[in-house]
Amino acid sequence: MPKARQEVFVDTNVLFSAFYGSANAEAITHAHLAGKTKLIISQKVLEELVRNVQNKEPQAMILLRNFLQNSPPKIIKNPIKIDSKVEKFVHPKDQKIFQSAVNAKVKFFITGNTKHYNVKHLQKSYKIQVLTPSQAANKLNL
Repeated sequence: MPKARQEVFVDTNVLFSAFYGSANAEAITHAHLAGKTKLIISQKVLEELVRNVQNKEPQAMILLRNFLQNSPPKIIKNPIKIDSKVEKFVHPKDQKIFQSAVNAKVKFFITGNTKHYNVKHLQKSYKIQVLTPSQAANKLNL
């Protein structure tokens, strides 16, 4: 029986960085393309990603379209409700995105902005490791 792919939730900034040329962010997307991992994002992450690429790196839009058409991440609905612990341990602007990761029941949340998350309390409360792209690349052997 084939080994199940590790599902990881990725924040907007990780995917944007992959299209911008960050080696560790690229390793995460390449692992998805190779079938080693399965990227999960929320509708909010997708909207932010498209807007950011259009506004900051418009030449990368064709790469983004190809990625979304040929090897799309799993896209989950935005949360309706935010848990009290997410409200307490996550910066307000990132709460919907982290709540989406909680709802997706992932073990890894990858973001380039860990300072917006109380990593220790989120690990304890939700059993989700909040990792930078570099940490994720090391932890997942990418």
